[in-house]
Amino acid sequence: TGANLNKVVDSCTPSIVVEDCLANSPHWTCSAGACVSPPQADIDIDAVPSLVRFGGSTQISWSSENAESCSITEDNPTISDTGCLNGWCGLSGNKQSSGIDQRTRYTLSCVPLAGGALVHATTSVNVAPVFREK
Repeated sequence: TGANLNKVVDSCTPSIVVEDCLANSPHWTCSAGACVSPPQADIDIDAVPSLVRFGGSTQISWSSENAESCSITEDNPTISDTGCLNGWCGLSGNKQSSGIDQRTRYTLSCVPLAGGALVHATTSVNVAPVFREK
């Protein structure tokens, strides 16, 4: 018999684990007769430095565990730091930002191995104020 790919199963037998647990997600396993999901995704993103002068750049670094794929977006309309290769950045890495002229929030979004909703992490870069004497 074939697996019903729309069915979520709670139990399994070692002899038919492919049809049992893998119907939930390709990363589930069978342990002691129960289907076990992979651990939850753990992701992190950071910007160093987090305070730059007007037009300065920062190093964006990210990492993930138990994720299938990740992308990075930013909310600054005057730059285009989104993506690494059409948005998909790999599970870890770093990249230099464009010149930043206003507060910018970078968001790492990853698809968890366990399936379900995307998980997100954010970091922000602020621009130091400029003081001028009159």
